[in-house]
Amino acid sequence: MNKPARSLIELTHDKNLFPQFHLWFTWILKAGGNRMTERLLEGPPTEDTVIDMEKQEETEEGFIKVFTTKVEVSKVAEGATLDASHPDSAPRKHEEDENAEVHALVGPVFKNLRHLLRVLTYEKFHVLAHHAMIGNQVIVRGSQKALVRSVIEALENLLPKGCCSSVTWSNTYQESFKCNFLGLEAGTEIPPHLNETDMYAVLDIIPPEETELLDSGNNYDFPGYLFTLVDGTALPNLCPVLLTKMEQAMAQCKFTNEVLDCALATMKEQWMNKVKVLFKFSRASGNHSPEETQKLLRVLTTGPQDEPLLRFWMTGLSIRYKNHALESSFTQSGDSYYEVCDLNTGQ
Repeated sequence: MNKPARSLIELTHDKNLFPQFHLWFTWILKAGGNRMTERLLEGPPTEDTVIDMEKQEETEEGFIKVFTTKVEVSKVAEGATLDASHPDSAPRKHEEDENAEVHALVGPVFKNLRHLLRVLTYEKFHVLAHHAMIGNQVIVRGSQKALVRSVIEALENLLPKGCCSSVTWSNTYQESFKCNFLGLEAGTEIPPHLNETDMYAVLDIIPPEETELLDSGNNYDFPGYLFTLVDGTALPNLCPVLLTKMEQAMAQCKFTNEVLDCALATMKEQWMNKVKVLFKFSRASGNHSPEETQKLLRVLTTGPQDEPLLRFWMTGLSIRYKNHALESSFTQSGDSYYEVCDLNTGQ
């Protein structure tokens, strides 16, 4: 005859069995919560993220220093020069009075790359961006510190963080090995030896009080301002493919500023992967003939016009990645380089 099933309490003769189970499980969850932290993994860190981590400093006590910047009036003034014709940049009504007051104090500033492109016009912006992306020194001169800084901060978005070395304001010229973006006070002289290098571009910003411009056309954000560009050399007709793609993205009116930022970041990361492959090939896997290098560049879908960009961006790789690539080169087996390296991730 089948006997009825008995509960755990009857089998163990312990009336407090389930309360004890509950107590133990609760302690396990609490102890785990105190010792473990859940992190949302969205993918491997980008090169910009690794660069930021390398810049962090750890104290003797084990704390990480957090570097912050003081909020300046020029930062607040960015909303004062919004283009009312753009649906994504129209200021709110309750902010218009405050923005107008700040605008009167510090003058207009550039908000982003798209704003810089619209004001400078395509021809000047293209030359300036081309110099920046291949590592030539870009010099911005003007009498308004906030305006000069806003130009440099906008152009920095074209490059990985590891390639940006900026001096946003100075009254003396700084050599190109110290900074590739330089903001100078108006009237600062450029040394004669710089003209011999032909690897620079100078953007002079002349304010309305120093010009005779009464009508600036459609330039409502900077009425009366004059932007003159002088570059030391004639750039090749073919520009890097990445610059063309970035300019096409900035010309897309359907892209909001937030979407454009994501698109530019994605493009930069894709090309940094190509830079990683080229670094492994040229630095960490022995000597190669020019024919082999050209073959690799074709595999990476790049052309001769992209080589200056790739070479310059190679200097912006993180120290962690360079060490990893060099160390792995000593432990590689007899497999060919193309079998070891992943062209999609650069790993």
